[in-house]
This record gives sequence, C-alpha cells and structure tokens, in this order.
Amino acid sequence: MLWALYGRRNKMTKKKKYMMIGGGVLLVGALVAAKVMSGSDETVIVQVEEVTKEKIVEIVAASGKVQPIISVDIAANVSGKILKIMAEEGDKVKEGQVLVYLDNARYVAAVNQRMAALRSAKAQEALERANLKVINSATRRQNELYKKGLISESDLEGAEGNYEVGVARLNSAKEFVSQSEAFLDQANDDLSKTKLYTSLSGIVVKINKEVGEIALGSQFQEDIIMTIADLTEMEVLVEVDENDVVLLEIGDTTAIEIDAFGDELFRGLVEEVANSAITRGLGTQEQVTNFEVTIRMLEFPKMLRPGMSASVEIITNVSDYAVAVPIQSVTVREPKKIKRIEGGEGIAIASNRIEREIHNGADDYVEVVFVIEDDIAVMRKVKTGITGESKIEILEGVLPGEMIVSGSYRVLSKTLQDGDIVKIEEESNGKSEELSH
Repeated sequence: MLWALYGRRNKMTKKKKYMMIGGGVLLVGALVAAKVMSGSDETVIVQVEEVTKEKIVEIVAASGKVQPIISVDIAANVSGKILKIMAEEGDKVKEGQVLVYLDNARYVAAVNQRMAALRSAKAQEALERANLKVINSATRRQNELYKKGLISESDLEGAEGNYEVGVARLNSAKEFVSQSEAFLDQANDDLSKTKLYTSLSGIVVKINKEVGEIALGSQFQEDIIMTIADLTEMEVLVEVDENDVVLLEIGDTTAIEIDAFGDELFRGLVEEVANSAITRGLGTQEQVTNFEVTIRMLEFPKMLRPGMSASVEIITNVSDYAVAVPIQSVTVREPKKIKRIEGGEGIAIASNRIEREIHNGADDYVEVVFVIEDDIAVMRKVKTGITGESKIEILEGVLPGEMIVSGSYRVLSKTLQDGDIVKIEEESNGKSEELSH
C-alpha cells in the first residue's frame, strides 16, 4: 500500500528497517511452519471482492400516507340538526358553494326577538329625547325667572338637576340601543351560520355525518361534517428515525412508490422537516423517536387518493466517484487490536510486516477492512463516507483494485484476525481464479 493511506512515513533508518523486516520475515515463517508441522488446518475460508470506484447514492427510507397539500374541514359553529347535505363524496365543489343546511328555526326566532328588543330600545330613546327637550325648556324658563329674582337659587338648582338627569337617561337609552343592535348582529350571524359554505374549490373527500344528525357547534372543538381537498397538489407525510433525520435537507430529491400503483416511481422534494419529535413507547424497550417529514409530490397519477400508503427514498448525498466496498466488508475491532502495517519504501508487505499499535486511548470500536495480500488477511483501519444500497464509500484506508474480504458475515464479525492465512471460495464473484493465478 502507498504510505499516504496512513498519513505518515516510517522514519526508521534503512539499517534498522531492514533488520526489523528480516525479523518479521523470520517470525511469519516460523508461524507458518508451526501451523504446517502441527498438521492442523487453520486456513480461513473467505469471500472477496475488488475495491472499485463508482457512484454511490445515500438514501433515507421511510413510509407514510398520501394527503392533499390544501384541505378544508367543514364544521358548524352553531348547533343544529342537519336538514340538507348538498354534495356527496367525490363531488366537485366551488368556493362559496353552500354544502350543508342546518335547522334554523330557533335562530330565526332569536333574530325576531332581537329585532323587537331593538325597536323597544329605540322607542325608549325617542321618549327620553322628548323628555329632555321638555326639561331643557323648563330649565331655561327657571333660569330667566331666577335672573329677575322671582325664584330662589334652590329652585334653579332643582331645575338644572332635572336637566342633568334627563341627559343621563337619554345617554342610557342610546347605549341600550347600541347593545340591542349588537345582540341583533349576533343573532343574524348565528342564523347565517346555519348555512355552511366551502372556502375552497376542490373535491369532497370525506363526509362524516348524515341528514338528521346533530351538528355540535363549537369554537373550541370542531365537529367536522365533511372535508374538501384540492387534489391537484399532493404530498406524502412520513416519519423518519431520529438517527436519519439529521441527514435531511429541505429540497432533497425523493423517489416515491405508492402501494396501489405497483413499482411505478414518482418524483418528490422534501418540503418540511418537523422541529419536534414524536416518541412512542416512552420508557420501554420499544421506545422510538421519529420526526415528521413532508414530501411534496412533483408528479402523481390522476387516481391518487388521500390516505393511500406510500414508501419514499430520500436522496441525501451523492458521490459520483467514490472508492467503494460492500457494506458488509466494513467491520469493527477494538483499537488495541489494530496494527499498522508498513514495509520497505512505505509499501505494506504482508510477509515482511512491522506491527505497530494504533491506539491513542480511545475505548470505542473502530471500523476496519481486511485486505488480501499474498493469501494473508491484513487488517486496515478505514475512514468511511456515505452509504449506498449495497456499497459504502471509503475515504481513507484502501485503493481501487485491491481485494478485500467480503464474507462470510461470521468470518468478518468474529473469526478473522489480522495476519490469518486465508483461502478464497471458488465462487466469490469470479475473483478466486483471478487471485490464484
């Protein structure tokens, strides 16, 4: 291997290096001879693949439901029996169209009652205005008589007090008229709400009630009678695991598969990623934490309906010329068991290897691959990049054209160790015969 894979050269003198290489050769030879003389077959059977340079696409998979981007729930703000429903599921409706009639008898009566109260209030205002006019005339006469000394000051004060009372009574009558007008406006508003209109042109996608049922009008909790949706713009709402959601960005390209339409794929874009999590099974072993992600569909079939099941693959990253190995080839080992292999002129030579611990006090496991060199498995620490469907990108540690161990899983995860003698399975993607010659 080129020394650049490891980031530094061996700084030993040539004399010391050759002495250590010679010692390494003798050591390996002794180990091999011991295995042969013991008569035991400790050769590890492995599968191999060549390190390639190819395009890797990293995706995040999720599933969810199709829903319209814009929808409107039709619900009553006043209570009443449903007399008429003017549409059925699947019907097209236009903005401003009346869809539901509620029984309005008591609301009509309330309007009539408030109209009568308003008339009474206005009559009272007129009466108080007339009384004030009379009082005002009397007060002026009393004032003239007082100036002539014909009445006492207390008589004048009494006349002026009567005038002030008249003004207050007139103002009170005016306020009562305003109050009565407000009550009438409220009654008319309640009456108008017995007709339910749609504020959206679209399709009736759901009807929850029937004629004769009671609509429970409330401003705080909707009693939805029907739902109208604009089916010309659709989206998919999915839940993404907390470990994957950090990979997503607004605008990421998405492939969407609708269960009802087989293997046909539709294009989409990530429109929104929720800021708050959805946690299920809190405090149990089954606890999961997901985030809702909205995918806007750029194309979809005409027969698509809200609520259909969908699977999505969100493309989060693409590396066009990645150094790629099979995902299963990358395994983990404890840092203290990883050796750095270096040979003459910075080239890793399995039979002449000089082992040096790569351990800086880290306790976590690190990622490695096993490179085949002269029928020996050489462990290499690697730095990984993005992960595709079957391949993973290697940023540091191996080069295209090298042969690495790709199986079996048991061998890679437990059995295989650095320096093991290996035998390649005959059917390993056609690589066996190539290596044996």
